[in-house]
Parts: sequence; structure tokens; C-alpha cells
Amino acid sequence: MRTDRAALAWGTVIGVGFVAAVVVKVFEFPHARMPFPFPFLWSHGLVVAVDAVVLWVLVASYRKLWGKSGFWALVLAFLAANTLFFGWFAEQIAGPQRFLIYGAVGGGEFFAFSLVVLRLYHRGPDISSWAGHKEGE
Repeated sequence: MRTDRAALAWGTVIGVGFVAAVVVKVFEFPHARMPFPFPFLWSHGLVVAVDAVVLWVLVASYRKLWGKSGFWALVLAFLAANTLFFGWFAEQIAGPQRFLIYGAVGGGEFFAFSLVVLRLYHRGPDISSWAGHKEGE
């Protein structure tokens, strides 16, 4: 599968623009509110839901390792570390900055998990089946 360079460039520009907008909003306008009430968005329920979805995507991307018990032990250790970190550290930070740090550190944790799996099992995440491509294309 070949990806068009223009698509990669535009995806990068849009992603960087979105992250820059979030960073500016959080640090320059910390008391800005949405024009409508959205209590669930800022509650702990969203953090748990996002963690569950990202963990599902992470486990699904290593489908070929599902039969190895060591992989599941690593996933459980990662989940425990993630829960302890955000249960303690994220509570120390007040305001919307908590969610910015949550996103940045969460992304770093999943990258570290991928590196550990690569080191232990010599296998990277495989999401080719999600895009509808067959192996060997």
C-alpha cells in the first residue's frame, strides 16, 4: 500500500493545527466554557471511556500475539500502571490542563508499550486488516 505524499502532508498539517489550537485554548483561556452544559465531557467517565477504546485498539493491533500469556501479562501490567498514574497524578492537576497532560502522557505510554512489545516479541502493531488491505499488497 502506498500513501500519497500530499495526503500525509495534509494529515500532518491538520493534526498539528488541531493540537496547537487545543494547547492555546487550554493555556491562554483556561476559564473559557462551552456555550452549553456538558458535564459528562469533563467527568472521569470520559477518561475511562477513552482509556477503554484506546486499550481495545492497542490489543486489537497485536492480534497475532493473543495466544501468548506473556503478552496478556504485559497488557495487564500496562493497564495497572496507566490506572495508577492517572488515578494519582492526574488528580493533582486541576482544570482543563489535566486533559492536555492526560493526552500527552497517554500517547507516550502507548508508544512505550509498542516499543516494549517490539523489543520482547519483535513485532510491531498490525492494523493493515482495518484498512481492508490484505497481507502482501
